[in-house]
Amino acid sequence: MAVTIPEFIDKRFLTRCLQGEFGYSTVVTNFKAERLISEDLDFTSCLVRVKCEYKRNQNEDVESTSLIVKAPLQGSYTEMLEKEGCKEQYFYYNIVPKLSTLHSLDFPRTFECGSKSVIVMEDLNSSGFKVPKSMALLDFEHCKLYIQSVAKLQATSIVLNEREPKYFENFKASSNKLTNEDVLLKQRISTMATIGAKSLADLVRGLHKHEEIGLVKILDKVSNIIWDLVMSSEDSNDSLKCLIQYDIWPTNLMFKYDELGNVKSVKILDFQMYSFSPAVIDIIAFIWRSANYDVRESRLEELFHIYVDTLNDILSDLGSSTTLTFSQLKKQLEIFSPWALFVVCFFLPYGQVKQHLPLGTLFEFCDKEPQKYYDILIQAYKKSSPYFETVLLHLEAQGVFESISKLYIK
Repeated sequence: MAVTIPEFIDKRFLTRCLQGEFGYSTVVTNFKAERLISEDLDFTSCLVRVKCEYKRNQNEDVESTSLIVKAPLQGSYTEMLEKEGCKEQYFYYNIVPKLSTLHSLDFPRTFECGSKSVIVMEDLNSSGFKVPKSMALLDFEHCKLYIQSVAKLQATSIVLNEREPKYFENFKASSNKLTNEDVLLKQRISTMATIGAKSLADLVRGLHKHEEIGLVKILDKVSNIIWDLVMSSEDSNDSLKCLIQYDIWPTNLMFKYDELGNVKSVKILDFQMYSFSPAVIDIIAFIWRSANYDVRESRLEELFHIYVDTLNDILSDLGSSTTLTFSQLKKQLEIFSPWALFVVCFFLPYGQVKQHLPLGTLFEFCDKEPQKYYDILIQAYKKSSPYFETVLLHLEAQGVFESISKLYIK
């Protein structure tokens, strides 16, 4: 693991962080810092765990705590995320406290650090929370906790928007549309989605069940236009809008367990790409990036009902007249069917690569040698079979391909 620690992390910086929590007599006397992710695998942020020793006044014993410091990296992708309206620091330090006055939310506690780009939060690991493995898929109980948690976030943001219509004004340009404004980034994402679709089509080409229901044919037909279909789906006004995280998958969740190993609570992390957009985007992204075989095969309807009930209960408790029926949710899932296919073709293949590619290397392949990325995916599929074959069948069973054909392909 790389050992480079940002220079700004020192006793003075950490003392300021803890003084807001423990009082102005607090002084950090010693600390130890370590990078959580190797530098060559960092995506857009530098994550550092800092174990601090401190005194609240000179006469007291030394106490200790553990913090997570998150600082941005430089690069075109990071610059896109840091455009006005997409700053994660603002989310944690301004939006979360505002929403938390309406209802309890599942986010880590933060510490004021005096920087507009750095986030300092509690180390949830020291409280027993754990991050699932990056390629892990979540069972129903884990999925249920997330669905209930995201419903809290969405419901409170809907109510805040009703009470203060201008509050989210700067966040109503979706992350997709912001991406679309960056020509190079748009090209890279479109290329990744296309390669993902083509490699998946080749993976199941010749398999009787997939050929019989036409999956290969439609993948071939839409492989070059998946990103365009995603953008077309966002033109729809027939959707419930709220604050969404956008980039939800197991690595951006932490779970806590009881003494028997049963999952009992969740925290949601990583809000670099949030926007005030269709609520269903986060539901789709979570299902197709995070839910395991059993959930996708037989428990999605149950999960959707839990989401609708939780959302409506909180909206009602907060005095909102807004509601979302189960049939309305299903309709919105249909409208955003290109998003489900995009998640499977863009996010899943890269996420399942056993040896993660540095983001810079991946983008270099997309820019200059897309065949290399295709070859890497084909090799990864062989190691994870039959995972992707079943995901495609589940997409078909949920009507995703039928909806795309009906609504978007002339």
